[in-house]
Amino acid sequence: MRVAILGSGAAGLLSAQALTDLGIDHDIYDKHMPTMSKVKGLHYLHDNCGLPLDWVTVHNYVLGVKEGELPHMQYSNKLGIPENNSLVDLPAFNTGYDFRQAMEILIGNHADKVRLLDITQEVVVYLLEDYDYIISTVPLNIVYPEADCKMLQQRVKKGRPEGIDKLIGLNTNQVIYNIDEQIDWYRYSNILGNEWTEVVHGGDFTIPKIIDANFYCPDNRMLLQGRYGKWDRKFLAHHSYYETIGRFE
Repeated sequence: MRVAILGSGAAGLLSAQALTDLGIDHDIYDKHMPTMSKVKGLHYLHDNCGLPLDWVTVHNYVLGVKEGELPHMQYSNKLGIPENNSLVDLPAFNTGYDFRQAMEILIGNHADKVRLLDITQEVVVYLLEDYDYIISTVPLNIVYPEADCKMLQQRVKKGRPEGIDKLIGLNTNQVIYNIDEQIDWYRYSNILGNEWTEVVHGGDFTIPKIIDANFYCPDNRMLLQGRYGKWDRKFLAHHSYYETIGRFE
């Protein structure tokens, strides 16, 4: 059995790690080689996927909750986002694993399998003739243009909100949500020594935020993986490893 993986980001490389662990032949296709310079943000893995990674406990806090209102509804109203958001069943803490450490290992393990290719819908059709299965982690609308792929732009401000130290104390490895509609910032992260603040207005730069497409893949030889591959904001990087294991073991 031969499998092609589209995309060499975290989801693609974790899928490649799963196939390697299963002893399944595969190739990775991307228009760029994977490098640590592309690893940005305050990501952490929720599972080590069998990799020798350092772990931390990431604590979650919610500020500004109004009496008689559900936090996820209040968060939805503040940001104009779907009610099925991050505050639905938010745990008090997560066990996290160092994302940059994971990427260094994954790039070392799998960079030699990457073949440079600009992925298009036509390329996918061609690859399906040569491979038994395709794992796609590239944006869903590249493979299926008919998918309803929408996104918002998250505004991000470098550093921490004013007065946050007095509210909760300055600790590392924490995510703080402020759902008070009178306060401009709504999420502050300080993870593994990196911090940033997401705000409703202004900000120093923007990052894309997915609105779920709820797309059903019509081809059983295609496995959609990753947040962009599935166009599902709740699909986390480690899910790619375990879904690949479940599909091919």
